[in-house]
Amino acid sequence: MKKEKYLRFDMTSLPYYGFLMQVVLPLLLLLIAATRKKGASANEAA
Repeated sequence: MKKEKYLRFDMTSLPYYGFLMQVVLPLLLLLIAATRKKGASANEAA
């Protein structure tokens, strides 16, 4: 019963997850790229 409830919740929140992926994923990629650039410049300095 508990598993069924969780499944139903997951189905209703699916569009929300889609929106989250469209917004958060690019931001996350930008953040990773920025930290990589910082790491590269730090390595060059060292």
